[in-house]
Amino acid sequence: MGDWEVLSCDLIEVIEVLDPGQFLILSGPDNRFVQLFVDEHDAQLETVSNQFLAPEHRMGFEVLDLLEEQGWTRPTHFPSSGPLPEGASPNHFMELGEHWQAEEVAALMISTLRHIHRVPSPIEMTYIAGSIDGDKILLPSLGLPRAGD
Repeated sequence: MGDWEVLSCDLIEVIEVLDPGQFLILSGPDNRFVQLFVDEHDAQLETVSNQFLAPEHRMGFEVLDLLEEQGWTRPTHFPSSGPLPEGASPNHFMELGEHWQAEEVAALMISTLRHIHRVPSPIEMTYIAGSIDGDKILLPSLGLPRAGD
């Protein structure tokens, strides 16, 4: 099994045990990330938009089109337009319904990192996990270093 397949299996197991109010961020080089937030009845995904990427790392029109084809919604807020309104996002996002599946979410997170953000290998990645209450969550089974350690 390759590195991405191992990460995918580990990621599924981690996603399945996240409780409402908890999140997981997988980060690659150059500020490229995907994030999952688990809510009481649904979940949300988010991935970095061009407004937070250095010019040499911004996504081209074909890649932005691919994001939309995969179901990602375009950013609905730009920092220059003032404070972030309720429900708006400065990044690409996806609302997952009540019956979301860990396998599908893990596959989308990995695909976005590999094919959209061109992260060459999980070796270059870190994670952050926690809760909205400020608790940190350690996930050694994910096989990635925790950011900041």
